[in-house]
Amino acid sequence: MILDVRTPSEYQAGHIAGAINIDSRYFASSMKNLDKNDVYLVYCGSGTRSAQVSGLMASSGFAHVNNMKGGYTAWQSAGYP
Repeated sequence: MILDVRTPSEYQAGHIAGAINIDSRYFASSMKNLDKNDVYLVYCGSGTRSAQVSGLMASSGFAHVNNMKGGYTAWQSAGYP
């Protein structure tokens, strides 16, 4: 599962296909709706917010969490859609 933890307006401006938007500011309260056994790729704009969210998920018992270093900015710079 791909999680975009940017704001809704950032998400609307462009995101990775199939990503689910959960704003990092409200992530802790939304986390209960996620399966702790799924595999997650978490990203934000630059990697800072997603690193925080990934850490929170890992400390909350999520087994497979991956932070996308460089975030959506790096994704776009690499030429990905």
